Amino acid sequence: MEESHPENTLIVFIDDESSLLELYCNIMKRVGTYKFMVFINHQELMDSLGKILEERKYTKIILFSDRQMPGISGYEVVNQVRAMCSLHNVES
Repeated sequence: MEESHPENTLIVFIDDESSLLELYCNIMKRVGTYKFMVFINHQELMDSLGKILEERKYTKIILFSDRQMPGISGYEVVNQVRAMCSLHNVES
């Protein structure tokens, strides 16, 4: 298993509550070590993730997902992200 380093790890938050996304942003800015992105819906995440994975900049993606969002569960999001990552040899 490859060691996690800030330069090759992306932390992703998805939540339909904008106030929680703002909180996550504030926390991550204080930590200041890892790159992170926030998404308010599933489609936005999946569209962006495809582009991110094609860049091959990250070897690990850590996903924090809301458990229930409009139209999709967090479990489904996790499974879709894992499938996309495995196609690009990215650990999730």
